[in-house]
Amino acid sequence: MTPYIQAWLASIAAKIPQNARVLEVGSRNVNGSPRIAFKTAREYIGVDVATGTDVDFVVPDGGLVVRFGESSFDVVVCCEVLEHSENPLRLAADLVALTKPRGFVIVTSPSNGFPEHRFPRDYWRIMPDAYDYILLRGCIIISRELVGPQPSSATWCYLAQRNA
Repeated sequence: MTPYIQAWLASIAAKIPQNARVLEVGSRNVNGSPRIAFKTAREYIGVDVATGTDVDFVVPDGGLVVRFGESSFDVVVCCEVLEHSENPLRLAADLVALTKPRGFVIVTSPSNGFPEHRFPRDYWRIMPDAYDYILLRGCIIISRELVGPQPSSATWCYLAQRNA
């Protein structure tokens, strides 16, 4: 996670309700964690497909809704994961399904010019129209920002609210 994403998360923290129940999808700490932006969370759960630092539960790909149930979290965070998913459409649908009505979905992923970074694989670069009309369907986009040192290698950062 870049310092630019960390700064963006800090900038939106005031929009997130205190005492929230937060789920982070893809929580294995490789180079930073969004946890720091959610200091006032009532509960913060980190899940990943493999064990590691900041992983509370290992959940197989496609098993999130089965493990936690729909509408379970006030906030669902997924930073720098969608590009590594074999099925980002299903994963994004799960992120929305896990979020309570009026809850928040926070997603970041590299823009089109971002360099390849295999961990273990790097499949996708997702454009804004895909977020706006497909991936975050059922949500209102509150904030969409391109953050980073230069637009060609920056990261798309989304804050969305699930419809009631």
